[in-house]
Amino acid sequence: MAFPYPLDIWQAFVKKPKTVFGWPDWDEGKLSRESKKDAQRAGRQPFYSEDAERLTLRVLLDDGSGAAIEGAGVRIMVWKHHLLRDMTAILEISHEGKSLCISRVDVAPTSPHANKHWRRFNCLPEIAGSHHHPFYENALLGRQAFPPEGNLQVAVPIDEEPQSFRDFMKVVGTAFNVQGLEDLRRPPVQESML
Repeated sequence: MAFPYPLDIWQAFVKKPKTVFGWPDWDEGKLSRESKKDAQRAGRQPFYSEDAERLTLRVLLDDGSGAAIEGAGVRIMVWKHHLLRDMTAILEISHEGKSLCISRVDVAPTSPHANKHWRRFNCLPEIAGSHHHPFYENALLGRQAFPPEGNLQVAVPIDEEPQSFRDFMKVVGTAFNVQGLEDLRRPPVQESML
């Protein structure tokens, strides 16, 4: 099926074989904490952000030209102390100054994904385990299926639950058509979790 602009360009990007560009390093997040004094003035409990518990790896991609693909990449997010739970990988592109998720893989999520259009796509109404949000099925809903702040609406279960970080990267590499993700440096967490 031919999609209208910009979905046609995004589909070509998703289909095109890609490799990892360079050797990215994990960002360990920043601790955001509100002082007791500021919280009292606002009439609430002190704010503490879990961002410091989340590790993020931003991966640049190469389309075979030897240079990074501008405005596109893979973002991988894991928890420092719960590596094999609630892991997410996003294939993102830049469009009109915003970063958009055009495909996503969620492994061992903390809550199920509800497929709003399950009848239309003949898929499960709810997925309680690991799943992939493929570009093609979401693109059939049109450009509005890719909001910068939103969730991709259509998901399908992953055939086999990843048992390690490397397994997760293999699933992501297949889903996003990116070779070399399984060779990236593992997140800086306890070895027993890997």
